[in-house]
Amino acid sequence: MTGTAQTEATEFSQIYGLDVISIPTNVPIARLDKNDLIYNTEREKLDAVVKRVRELHTKGQPVLIGTASIEKSEMIDERLKKEKIPHNMLNAKNHAQEAEIIMNAGQKAAVTVATNMAGRGVDIKIDDEVQSLGGLMILGTERHESRRIDNQLRGRSGRQGGAGESQFFLSLDDNLLRIFGGDKIRNIMTKLGVEDGEYIDSRIVTRSVEKAQKKVENQHYESRKNILEYDDVANHQRKAIYAFRNQLLDPEFDIAGKIKENREEYIAHLMAEAEIFEGMPTEDFDVEKLAAHIKEELHIEVQAEHFKDKEVEEMTTMIRDMMVNLYETKMSEIDAEQRTDIERILYLQVLDPQWRDHLYEMDVLKTGIGLRGYNQKDPLTEYKQDSYKLFMDLVQRIKYEAVKVLQLVQFNFESQEEEEEAVENIREELESDVSDATLSTDEPEEKKNTPFTAKKKPKRNDPCPCGSGKKYKNCCGQSGPKKGLLSSKNA
Repeated sequence: MTGTAQTEATEFSQIYGLDVISIPTNVPIARLDKNDLIYNTEREKLDAVVKRVRELHTKGQPVLIGTASIEKSEMIDERLKKEKIPHNMLNAKNHAQEAEIIMNAGQKAAVTVATNMAGRGVDIKIDDEVQSLGGLMILGTERHESRRIDNQLRGRSGRQGGAGESQFFLSLDDNLLRIFGGDKIRNIMTKLGVEDGEYIDSRIVTRSVEKAQKKVENQHYESRKNILEYDDVANHQRKAIYAFRNQLLDPEFDIAGKIKENREEYIAHLMAEAEIFEGMPTEDFDVEKLAAHIKEELHIEVQAEHFKDKEVEEMTTMIRDMMVNLYETKMSEIDAEQRTDIERILYLQVLDPQWRDHLYEMDVLKTGIGLRGYNQKDPLTEYKQDSYKLFMDLVQRIKYEAVKVLQLVQFNFESQEEEEEAVENIREELESDVSDATLSTDEPEEKKNTPFTAKKKPKRNDPCPCGSGKKYKNCCGQSGPKKGLLSSKNA
């Protein structure tokens, strides 16, 4: 719903899949859009702008002067003050008064200087007297890199079929002209014998300026498109990681099955690290290296002789049995529900830092990937390939680290209370990851006597939020019947 989207139609279509449709104006546009005036130098242009403003101000026709920067607006401001022409300034330094300044920009003899801000959404009041004088005059002091911004500036005049004018004053010192064809135009002006203070007024030159704007717009579009393509690569990985993370947070997720699956992959990884592969002669197996890896990574003492003359499948079964026996013995001290909570939170504590490190690696990769273009390779294709390798390494790393952490973690509870509090803290951390409860202060009267609910569940030894002065575990947080290891029969 903007009249200036037409110049960005290609980007809307290719990036967002949106078509741009131009709806005819309610009343035919009566505004007179004059050709650009091209001056040789910045000084000549500004002198001409001030001269034109004085003429219009004397006539009583209001002027809205558009500039591309605060610096340029202040240069105009100084010249207008020197000529004693009353005016209003609108830029980022006094944006708070934007609506009021723009609203009055259409008053008789008003002069307003605006920097990339032309009061869209504000009605510029034009009375009949101003209409008879030609309406609001839009005077641009420089072409912007985007035609859209120029069109927005022009669109402040001639609203609803009213009278109005617009014209841009340019110089060969302007950034746009200096980069795109400024020397050619300067040569033409020299051949024509254009003297100081004179200008070129030609539709051909105006079209050349618009072509230069299209080139800049295309460059910016390609740059944004390139950034989006790179970001899409990371976004696909982000979706995969967070989909799995949401599974971990789901109480119905089979975490035990996932750990079992990861354990099998980890054992295969241990065998590969020891350079033991299916099909090799058993006498070539480096069982010493395998035993050293098991001791280093899992803290399991195992004699290398136990693996002597064993096939790969037999060694895999031996390692699996050792890991499972130790793990199940450790976890048997905790009931099933508590075990699941611990497994989930420990898995998350492995996943999150690994994902953060991966994002950092992706940033480092993207920083230098453009240099591969010098080797006649497409940087984007190279980035996709390398980031995929990094992601697959990340997935494997998360699986292996999760198995190691779960295998090595120890529970040293000196008392029943410490065990209960540790498990409760794990649950709290898990629940806070899923969602944060909020407390509404605007409750209806009939709910005033309902039990107090805290914004976040307090810890067991914190003061109870009800105000009783007791610890939470001895007041509102009293537990129900215990289960498993914590039940009264095992106390």
